[in-house]
Amino acid sequence: MISLEDWALIRRLVADGVSQRQVARELGIARDTVAAAVRSDRPPKYERPPVQTSFSPFEARVRALLAEHPSMPATVIAERVEWSGSITWFRDNVRRLRPEHRPVDPAGSTASSVFKPQTGSHPRNHAGGHLPDDSARHTLQTR
Repeated sequence: MISLEDWALIRRLVADGVSQRQVARELGIARDTVAAAVRSDRPPKYERPPVQTSFSPFEARVRALLAEHPSMPATVIAERVEWSGSITWFRDNVRRLRPEHRPVDPAGSTASSVFKPQTGSHPRNHAGGHLPDDSARHTLQTR
């Protein structure tokens, strides 16, 4: 597969009138590759074909459990489907699937938009978790 830069160069050279054979010879690539680059309307993109993973045989059962119990912990799901592999790998896959099975919030709001913590009203919100310097200075002056 050719790089994006080579694809652009091939198209520019052919558009400037250089023959496809000469472009192939100068770049050291096959004439068929040059012809394919000229024909294509998009730059080349590498796509890996989907492969079977160790999680794949369990995915249908995990989806079924998530459909019934969307908040079930991944460790419990792993036990129910008799997963014996890496729990981290299992959790990552459950994390990927879980949003598809979450119930829709009827209010259309999310926790982050409902809960907004207040800032600046508590002394711990200042740097270092201590009172501001003015308060400490005032305490020293009154002694």
